[in-house]
Amino acid sequence: MVGVPRSRGCINCKRKKKGCDLAQPTCGQCAKLRIECTYKQRVWTFINEQVSTDEFQPAVKVTERTAIILQHRSFSRTALEIQVVDQFWKIYLPRDDPNTVYIGAIVKAPWKRAVQAICLQDRWVLIALQACAFMSLGRLQRNRHYVQYGRQLYGRALRETNNAIRDPARAQSDGTLASCKLLGMYESFRLEEDGRPSTQGNDWRQHVEGTCRIVELRGPEMAASDYGHDLYTDARFAATSSGITQKRPANFFSSSAWTTVPWTKHSKTLRDELLDLMAGLPGILHQQEALYAEVSNATDGATMTKVIKDGVDVLKQCISLGARLQTWEEKTMDLAREARGENENDTLTLFHISKDHGFAFFHLITQFWTVCLILHGPTWLTYWKLLHVAQSTTFPATKDLSQIDIPFWMNPQPFASNISHQASHFFSEEAGLWGSSTASFPMGAALHYYAATGGFKTPEMRMLKAALGSSPKANMVSGFLRSMASSAAPQGGDPKIPVQHEKMATSWFDSTSR
Repeated sequence: MVGVPRSRGCINCKRKKKGCDLAQPTCGQCAKLRIECTYKQRVWTFINEQVSTDEFQPAVKVTERTAIILQHRSFSRTALEIQVVDQFWKIYLPRDDPNTVYIGAIVKAPWKRAVQAICLQDRWVLIALQACAFMSLGRLQRNRHYVQYGRQLYGRALRETNNAIRDPARAQSDGTLASCKLLGMYESFRLEEDGRPSTQGNDWRQHVEGTCRIVELRGPEMAASDYGHDLYTDARFAATSSGITQKRPANFFSSSAWTTVPWTKHSKTLRDELLDLMAGLPGILHQQEALYAEVSNATDGATMTKVIKDGVDVLKQCISLGARLQTWEEKTMDLAREARGENENDTLTLFHISKDHGFAFFHLITQFWTVCLILHGPTWLTYWKLLHVAQSTTFPATKDLSQIDIPFWMNPQPFASNISHQASHFFSEEAGLWGSSTASFPMGAALHYYAATGGFKTPEMRMLKAALGSSPKANMVSGFLRSMASSAAPQGGDPKIPVQHEKMATSWFDSTSR
């Protein structure tokens, strides 16, 4: 209609033709419906134009020509940096179908809102974001100049972040936490220089450990603030994932204060509830490692009795965590049925609905499968080891083991299969770079499972390898995965070589098998 301005409402309100109050980051309508709120971003185009000196004369005559050249280059570089960061967000964030029905109050890249706001006031955070943008675009577009400039920006951001950590006024700020997050993300995009061995896995973990120390120093109260909460939940996921692969528990994340205080001003989402459960897994894996060492050294009745008692306690923890994960799955299925208008549908599973509620939901479901895969396999391994010890003794402790009944649903194979069959979705065009960056944890677990169980020639293994070679985005993840696998394996190795990969995977599940 002529004379009527275009609506500036969010995308959801425009589509549903509802009045939008324009509140940001989430409008009233979207907050009420508990769905992700997004506004259409204005597209900027920068044009470098040489102005004729005949039309305009400078008010002050410049005698040094080099000053003009440097200023011109500075403006050009700034325009390029703005364009590259804008392009980065476009290729990074996934594009959900406009008709997607979101459930569980889950959003993709929840830290994005905090980083975009903090960049406006903290220059070193912007530099870290630019490093990620130039490196990722440089790799995808095979632009060596972007890659090299990304390395330079990373070095600057690292120095600035170290300076901030030494400054008492900035050490515990949101900006420092955001910069550490971006520096860690850079490692997953990084291209190693020719001839150098990859250190991505170790470098990423070092950034995660540094982030954890800052989070702990800030205290749980600061994790309840607006931006602080977004950054905390992201750091918590990274630390838990790293703790699982390294079998090192980050104890404070699973404590009562850290699972309650950060949510005094926020409601827990499905993602938060799953992370509460995930936080206990590194501790269980750590106990299993210690138990396997005890089993290897158990030679007399006293040590065998202690091993069985300790093992029964670990098995009870495994079964308890498995039951709570199953409860989480049932709650998720109830929400999905409600969204579909189906009260009861026994044939519906997480596999069937994993791609129906947006990429953030898909990522969450694959994390659930990964946790179940990593929990269920070692549970049976622990039971078999204890059974072997029990057969060598007649002590009363064996009665405790006979009372352990592992549920039939604690089977790792279906979860590894689910990840394999859905692996290609991580690298679809709509998934963005964010989708592919979330693939490393679940795909790494599935690859290790099939390698450790002799499944190199299975259809599932072929699906995983086909997905990792499907696009430039997948190639980036493949390199990061290899580095992570090498750094997590007790004896190292090259996962591209099947024999070495089998040894690496087997020793990860059971370090005493080396």
